[in-house]
Amino acid sequence: MSYLVYAGAGRIPSAELAFMRATFSFVALTPFITAHVRKAFSARSGTLWLRSVAGAISMQCYFWNLQNSNVGTANTFANLAPVFVALLAWWFLRERINRPEALGIALAVAGALSINAPWANPPRGLVTAVGVTGSLSASVSYLALREAALEFSSPLVVWCLSAATMLACPFAPGAVWIMPHGSFWLLIAGVGAAGMMGQVLMTRSFLYVRPQVASVLALTSLIWGLVLQIVFEHKIPKAGEWVAYALVLLGVALLQLTAHSHAVAEAAAE
Repeated sequence: MSYLVYAGAGRIPSAELAFMRATFSFVALTPFITAHVRKAFSARSGTLWLRSVAGAISMQCYFWNLQNSNVGTANTFANLAPVFVALLAWWFLRERINRPEALGIALAVAGALSINAPWANPPRGLVTAVGVTGSLSASVSYLALREAALEFSSPLVVWCLSAATMLACPFAPGAVWIMPHGSFWLLIAGVGAAGMMGQVLMTRSFLYVRPQVASVLALTSLIWGLVLQIVFEHKIPKAGEWVAYALVLLGVALLQLTAHSHAVAEAAAE
């Protein structure tokens, strides 16, 4: 999805593309949530809408950065979310992070941050400001998502996020929207399908792992987006950038092993 948004720069404004993606998910998921839609407006839906509003802000920032920088830079800032997730969970939820998880988060975030080293052409100030705002919003969304995923179905959670995004997009700054035509519709369909599937699977992941772990796993989107950029545009990252990507993968692998160890220990205790 990130590569398709990046490829749409100069053709479809980021806010319009985010709106189209949200509309795609909203329409596709409506038949599956009609029997449960009342729950979205119940007294217990606070975390659901907190996740939706924060997620909508994060998505706007992410799409804007994808079209005003590149796949690597936009994903780097998006990948700062685990730092804020860990801090917010520690501050508000009093959750502790064990040493393997702390090491995994540190390695993954260090890899993401090092992409902005001098050899990787540091981004301009506005890109940095938008990126940090997006990652902070994403961290709030991730923490709210954990509670929402326990109370509401994955399709309903994504449907509400889509609704909030559709309402927010027309007010986002950026280029004037256009009337899509021809191959533009293929681009929009690709972004919509990939985005919806990613949201549903990410929502499901919060049922099985802690928010710190689930959010860090999203770091791998940086790798997949860059692979597509290499294949289709033949832009090969420099050696220093590959080191940064390796750190991200190492941190994610460590977190996966830690999560698996927790699952095994809990099963043995039961």
